[in-house]
Amino acid sequence: MLALSAVVTLALYAGAASLPFFSEDFSHQGHVAAYSSWWQILDPQQVPFRPLQYAFFSVMVALGPIEPWLARVPGFALYLVSALLVADLARGLGCSRAGTWLTLLAYLCFPSVKALIWVAAISNPGRVACILAGLCLFARHLERPRALTGIGVLVAQTLALGFHQSGIVLALACALLAWASAGAPVRRGWREARQLRETWLLALLALVGAYSLAMSALWSQRYPHGEPAAVVANVARAILALVPETLRYAAIEGLRDKWGAAGLAFGATALLGALLAYAAALRAAPARERALLAVIGLDLLLPALTVGFVVRYAQLAAALGACLLGLGHDALAARPRARRVLRGAVALLLAGWGLDTVYDEIEYRRAGAVQQSVIASASAVRARVGPQTTVALVDLPDTWGRERDIPLFNWGLRLALANAGVRGSWRLLRTRRGIGSSDADLISLQELAELAAQRSYPILLFDRASTGLVELDGSVPLDAGAR
Repeated sequence: MLALSAVVTLALYAGAASLPFFSEDFSHQGHVAAYSSWWQILDPQQVPFRPLQYAFFSVMVALGPIEPWLARVPGFALYLVSALLVADLARGLGCSRAGTWLTLLAYLCFPSVKALIWVAAISNPGRVACILAGLCLFARHLERPRALTGIGVLVAQTLALGFHQSGIVLALACALLAWASAGAPVRRGWREARQLRETWLLALLALVGAYSLAMSALWSQRYPHGEPAAVVANVARAILALVPETLRYAAIEGLRDKWGAAGLAFGATALLGALLAYAAALRAAPARERALLAVIGLDLLLPALTVGFVVRYAQLAAALGACLLGLGHDALAARPRARRVLRGAVALLLAGWGLDTVYDEIEYRRAGAVQQSVIASASAVRARVGPQTTVALVDLPDTWGRERDIPLFNWGLRLALANAGVRGSWRLLRTRRGIGSSDADLISLQELAELAAQRSYPILLFDRASTGLVELDGSVPLDAGAR
């Protein structure tokens, strides 16, 4: 299992090592470079509050110019660790050797590369590895309660919160597993779950409760609140997060009325089918599997309702889903025909996930080529006008990819240009709102046309056809249809 996990990790890394930094990879380095002290990684005014993420970038800056291939090593190392922890958790939950192998294969096939290639997303593989480590320790603690495993779970919880706010899922998962181990059905309530009064679990819940209160008091008001339509779209993506991308993309775009009534019907059917399948599994599954299903739902729903949802947030859900596949495989040992059906369905799922992984790396390569094309175009204009003249860059793609989940030019462009040796004054403009936040200023098409007519400084507009920049001279029509 170690050999297989290492080979897959190295193969994924080999396909991503040559890619450049993207977006917040640059802006985070600029942010921590302004620290006056290392203790600022614990500054509660930083939103989002992820001390271990800031510590990681602080080390990068302290070591001097770090190449992207080297900066990606820790994320891929955490992925390797998480793969081994998934296998260990499956064994701890009672999977046979065959079930454990199936669990590991499923996790390795799930497309996690978008969280690994993007260096700024180190918080995601970090929190997944810590949560899985905490669950492995807690599974042992349920079998044999002792101080060592209890302290280990608390340490894992603290580290998970240091990487990402959604690390609170670990405490909830431990509580649900404790309930499941007590054999208490839902209708009899929590009083039957005696393990919930166990000292270390109560300490774990108290830690997460205090953290959640602090988050609410200090930082929640600084998070942007999405529009209802955006929240609904995020929830839909979360519900379909474990579906292969080809089907998920068609369903989400169908719900957006891209392909008319047929697309809308397909999207609604896929969404309703996923919800019904989840509800049926939650109702029929044994207590332990029911606990895992509940954790998957919580882990997917939390970001969808708060900061938005992209597929890289589903890495932990994929790990727990892989454990469910292993447990389900073992449960069908006495039913060979049903087991063969399950194996066939799992083979199709893993094939879809594997193709998603390949496609995700191709999309990242295209994003890297777009970045290089834009920097080359900006460099040519800067060489012509000199460093003292302001140059406006307009409508650079904030994200890239079919699902628009690869951050590209929403943050960090000025530092990216400076690192490429292209220095000078830049004005970043956008004529339409992006998916998330951005350091570009929003202006109207009319304002852009007026700027182009004035010809005060060069204005470079992103051209999707050439993936480069086109200079406006005041005579180009800027209506939405032409662009």
